[in-house]
Amino acid sequence: CQAICRGLRQQKRLDRDAANQPLQSAEVGAYDDDEGAAVAYDDVSGASLDPVRVRAARREEMRFVREQHVCEPVELDYARRQGWSVIGTKWIDIDKGDAERPNYRSRLAAQEFNTSIGRDPYGENFSATPPIEALRVLLSVAATQRSDGQRTVVAIVDVKRAYFEAEIQRDVCVRIPEEYWAQGENPGDVVGKLQKCLFGTRDASKGWQAKVHAVMLGLGYTIGRYSPCLTYHRAHDAVNLFHGDDLVFAGAPHVVEEVISGLGAHFQLTVTVVGAHEEREARILNRVVQWHPAGWSYAADDRHVQILLAQLGLTDSKANSTPNLTTVPAEGELLDSAQSWAYRSAAARISYLAQDRPDIQYASKEACRNMVKPRTGEWHRLTAIARYLRGRPRLT
Repeated sequence: CQAICRGLRQQKRLDRDAANQPLQSAEVGAYDDDEGAAVAYDDVSGASLDPVRVRAARREEMRFVREQHVCEPVELDYARRQGWSVIGTKWIDIDKGDAERPNYRSRLAAQEFNTSIGRDPYGENFSATPPIEALRVLLSVAATQRSDGQRTVVAIVDVKRAYFEAEIQRDVCVRIPEEYWAQGENPGDVVGKLQKCLFGTRDASKGWQAKVHAVMLGLGYTIGRYSPCLTYHRAHDAVNLFHGDDLVFAGAPHVVEEVISGLGAHFQLTVTVVGAHEEREARILNRVVQWHPAGWSYAADDRHVQILLAQLGLTDSKANSTPNLTTVPAEGELLDSAQSWAYRSAAARISYLAQDRPDIQYASKEACRNMVKPRTGEWHRLTAIARYLRGRPRLT
């Protein structure tokens, strides 16, 4: 507990120092203009990305910004005279797919910091997130025989650029990246006054949750009392959960089709339906859900195992039969800063997997006990878990 408190105090100090510095626009060029001399990296995994695909993803993001009228260009001097805050921006480039099926997404993020100490000037800014049990309950509903005899399907709905759908309730401007302008266009010292919420603004999550609630209430759903991320339609016996821009529905096929049509009147959607006559497998909130003739199965996404093995250099290692060491390792020497960072990163990923993997929960707990000052002995414990996962990458 003392280590956690020290870390929180240090982070607060860093946030306060950052808040006192003028916010500048981040470097938005993760690649060169020259197609042949370009470099781009995934902001989550650090893996190399195809710069041509990154460039296309950024242009797609800017197309949405223009079409949704997310911001209105204004002169920087005018914004300052009005007393409007000007927030820096940066690009977040990720591949949400895999090597076989890449799915590049680039998101323009506002770099807004909490500059108030001990108070929140904008009210409650953060929307709720559904507990992991919510997805399990939804799949339990899907696996339960309906009283009307109809089969149940599960629909995974991704709302494109969800935060752009929520109106912003205050006057704030952002730095506009060069990708916003047409080639050769030089507008001078111009910023964008936000008309809609942008990812990274402090009230974006709150605005999006309010928008989803309004739409779902209009479709006849009731907001859950256990979690505001859950909704239920009693007459249709349909359940929904949403996490950010991802919505998941369980219900009869015609009911799911009806609610998707209702959402499509408000948002641009990407929909995947899993069931007996639809897709047999899909990823939901970093979990793999499958339909089988005997029922439904649920497992942690084994892509995290591949990332873990690559991080630890164990991709071609021999698999263990157990995640636990047969003997307690000697403490050994303290790891250096780079090794300690790698240890914490790997231990955190294992802890994330352990939410859906009872077979590694005890080993994960032991590995996380010494994350503050890991030693060489603990590194052996970590690699034992990784070797076990190599032989059993998925537990259904």
